[in-house]
Amino acid sequence: MRTNYYANLAADYSRAGLVPEAMKTTLIDDAARFIVLKELALPASDVSYSREQIEDENREWWPTHCEALRQGRGDLLSAPGACRWVWSSRPPTFRSRPR
Repeated sequence: MRTNYYANLAADYSRAGLVPEAMKTTLIDDAARFIVLKELALPASDVSYSREQIEDENREWWPTHCEALRQGRGDLLSAPGACRWVWSSRPPTFRSRPR
């Protein structure tokens, strides 16, 4: 049985043609909003910023990234504040790539 990893997200990118045009526009607008919200350093994951909240935020952000890729929106994908996080050698710690 195949797992659809997009099932619990705002948009399903498991196949082409599943995202309505209105949703595409909303996701691109949200991508720009997320870039503005990005902090320079990752906040600590503790009781005030739980793993559940981080996962919720990632579920909200991920479809915006997928739509920017589908539309070839390099301005959103390479903008200052766009996703630049990579796994370090010891997950789950994140580290920013040097510019």
